[in-house]
Amino acid sequence: MDKIMEKEPSKQQLAYEKIKDSIIKNEFLPDTLLVERQLCTNMDISRTPVRDALRRLAGEGLVEFIPDKGMFVSRIRLEDIIEIYELREALESMAVRLFTLRKTEEDLKIMEGCVEQQESSFNKGDYSLSVAKDMEFHEVYIKGAKNLRMENFLRTIHDQTNRVAFSTTNDLERMERSIHQHKEVLEAIKSSDEVLAEELIKKHIIDTREYHMSKFYLIR
Repeated sequence: MDKIMEKEPSKQQLAYEKIKDSIIKNEFLPDTLLVERQLCTNMDISRTPVRDALRRLAGEGLVEFIPDKGMFVSRIRLEDIIEIYELREALESMAVRLFTLRKTEEDLKIMEGCVEQQESSFNKGDYSLSVAKDMEFHEVYIKGAKNLRMENFLRTIHDQTNRVAFSTTNDLERMERSIHQHKEVLEAIKSSDEVLAEELIKKHIIDTREYHMSKFYLIR
């Protein structure tokens, strides 16, 4: 049987992923003007895919259109933090419960690998990779919950969350605390204790929300 060729991503998708990644990693800071011509040159992509990508990102709240001025990277508001983490608290609690009940051995290996790499990269001083593995930890149980509608909804929320998460790369105490909390959740999942896993992930998300809210007030 001939090997099925994977469909290559469209230019619009490539532009979307590249711009979104730069926003999430704070390479494009809030209020940055996104100039189409400059983006086209940097990515070697024509204007139409870039324009479509910017419209898609605007629909997701990562980019904001200001009439007569252009497209700007949106600001992170206090209301955004509150709303995002309220949704995460409710939905990820359900996701981790379902994951604990439906997990496979392969799922557990991937999750253990995330925690190990999160801690090892932290110890090596590679804080960006540690944060990336932090985010991946959550993606494992969201996907492993095997509820596609919830997974798709949470993916959009996590694009907003991840943007906030990368702001913690200079807070070593916070990063170390997150590693400890992830280890606790992992042990509850390995023990097939869905009630404890749900309780711990809810506590972790509330703790993270309170941290980001306190940081928000400090920079105001």
